[in-house]
Amino acid sequence: MDENSQFGAFLDLERTSQAAFGEYKRIVLEKSARKTVLEVGAGRQPLFKPDELRQYDIDYVANDISQVELDAMPVEVPKYAFDASADVPDECVGRFDFIFSKMVQEHIRNTPRYYRNLSRMLKPGGLALNFHPVLYAVPFIINRLMPETLSDPLLYMMRKDRTRERNPKFPALYDHCVISEKVRANLKAQGFREVLQVPFYGHGYYKMFPGIRTVHAKVTSALRRRDFTPLASFSYTVAIK
Repeated sequence: MDENSQFGAFLDLERTSQAAFGEYKRIVLEKSARKTVLEVGAGRQPLFKPDELRQYDIDYVANDISQVELDAMPVEVPKYAFDASADVPDECVGRFDFIFSKMVQEHIRNTPRYYRNLSRMLKPGGLALNFHPVLYAVPFIINRLMPETLSDPLLYMMRKDRTRERNPKFPALYDHCVISEKVRANLKAQGFREVLQVPFYGHGYYKMFPGIRTVHAKVTSALRRRDFTPLASFSYTVAIK
């Protein structure tokens, strides 16, 4: 399968943050059907339900750095607790057709090694998809600069769906969470034939501030029209082995 057909599902997406979140599961399901699949950072909330695994004939494996998070997973699937940017189990090498993650890459300390490990775990021709924030969007700059002692309580105050016990906050480092030719070349050098970054614009953070929300909508529209990737808010980073 050539790069155009592998990348096709990503190229026609509307470049808004709503589309990034809204279309993600559909795309992952399409890429996972009848495949052996690893979800990196699945934690206690895997993307798939048991009936979806059966419907799409997905051979699914869950990963997380925390065994505690995996133990809290409500479905019974194969689980591996390991840091995907460190050493990976021998039984995962060359095993997977498709590897994906959602809001994980920003927490990785050594992103080049992470991608090298993704390449090692993929079969030839396999695909990796990482959905992650882009650092230079204002909310992520604030999060990067703000001490954890301030950012943690602020997040839990603003997001009632986030608690320390359920969907906790982890330190965000944003290593390689930038859209650029340099980043793509660096990631490609870790064992991939091609790397694509798909930018998405806008952020739901501004919905809480009526005046700023209006300005943000206008700025976002202009950035999207010009496809000004340095100020994108999110990216699908897609790599083909």
